[in-house]
Amino acid sequence: MTAPTHVTFGAFCYFVTAAVMQWPVTTGAVVTAALGSLLPDIDLPTSAVGRPLFPISHALNEQIGHRTLTHSVIGILLLVMILLP
Repeated sequence: MTAPTHVTFGAFCYFVTAAVMQWPVTTGAVVTAALGSLLPDIDLPTSAVGRPLFPISHALNEQIGHRTLTHSVIGILLLVMILLP
């Protein structure tokens, strides 16, 4: 997926989740969901998030490749555990 597709999908998922959970929709939450949806491509050095974080992105790409750990449920859970505290 391209960066605009990731952002659109992330925002869409937030809107659906907010509707189901009856959460208030805020601009900050939509922006966070949209930008957070770019994180799975951190393992691709040419991606929108990989270019500014090239050293990390390049190392991840060499170690695990693209669309492996960062595109999995395990990768999502690891990211959530890192970011929540």
